[in-house]
Amino acid sequence: MTGFANTKQIFIRYRIGDLAAWATEPCLCGRSALPVLGDLVGRLEDVVLLPDGRQVVRLDQVFRQLEGLAEGQIVQESLERFVVNVVPLSSYSRADAEKIRSRMIVRLGPQITVEIRELDAIPREPNGKFRAVISRVQRTPAG
Repeated sequence: MTGFANTKQIFIRYRIGDLAAWATEPCLCGRSALPVLGDLVGRLEDVVLLPDGRQVVRLDQVFRQLEGLAEGQIVQESLERFVVNVVPLSSYSRADAEKIRSRMIVRLGPQITVEIRELDAIPREPNGKFRAVISRVQRTPAG
């Protein structure tokens, strides 16, 4: 993103699918000449719901420092069953898959099962991005 006020830098406009909302309250600094951005949503991720009722977000740590991966995506198929889609590089190994599996279990608990699927590419949404975490678990109206 480029700034609105910088006349030396061209503002590039293209559709990336990110969402923003104006704030309803003025800036705490007292500035009133420009509108205040209240919320910015970039990459959307679903919340993972576990059998014990916990709700977990930010599972990107599962893929940290794995040099053999081009991309990774976590799909929750049921409360206990997860599929991890990976796009492997030539350096990807069984050890990388086991690190992913063990990190998922450490983060989410020993009751889960993890299937690793190797793909040529992770399917993209209409905005050209892929969702990093998808939960297919039905939530009750209160959850």
